[in-house]
Amino acid sequence: MVALAARFAVWVVITACVAQVIKIEATSLPVARMFSEWGYVESLQSLVLLLTVILLFTKRHLAPDARLLATLMAIGFAILLVRENDQVLEQWLPHGIWKYPAAVLAVMLAWLAWKGRATWPGQLKAFAQTPAFGMLSGGFLCLGFSRLLGRGSVWQAVMGETYQRQVKNAVEEGVELFALSLMLMAVIEWLLPRHD
Repeated sequence: MVALAARFAVWVVITACVAQVIKIEATSLPVARMFSEWGYVESLQSLVLLLTVILLFTKRHLAPDARLLATLMAIGFAILLVRENDQVLEQWLPHGIWKYPAAVLAVMLAWLAWKGRATWPGQLKAFAQTPAFGMLSGGFLCLGFSRLLGRGSVWQAVMGETYQRQVKNAVEEGVELFALSLMLMAVIEWLLPRHD
């Protein structure tokens, strides 16, 4: 029970930190940089994705019974990381360059999934029985919600003539950061030993 309470407390602290980063960005950056690719929230999104990839590769090495699933998940999150940094890459490289490494990773993901089609479904079934699966699923739902909520048409309807893009971006990017943080917490939860 103590371990469960400690984990919950850590998740609460991470959630509070996410909210605080959003506040810091809103109160300290100029409007032109606020909730842009060059803000704190976007940078933290990339860091969270990178940590998720690293932890999934760690899981791959620590848990032979989940090796392929952890590898597939790591590659999937690596694709998200590349996509998250599309504008950063395009500052120095041609427009749309992010699609090439993402495509290579997607082909690798598909090839490994096909090659291990007899293995990973069983690993996924075992993973689905863990608390981490529910948290990861919630993170993905939250990520999808951030895209739907972040549509400009929604915020133009809400604010009318007073529409401000940074408000829309704050909500969309803030929810996205929370979603990615949930997924990172899920991977951490998956790494931690279970006490059933």
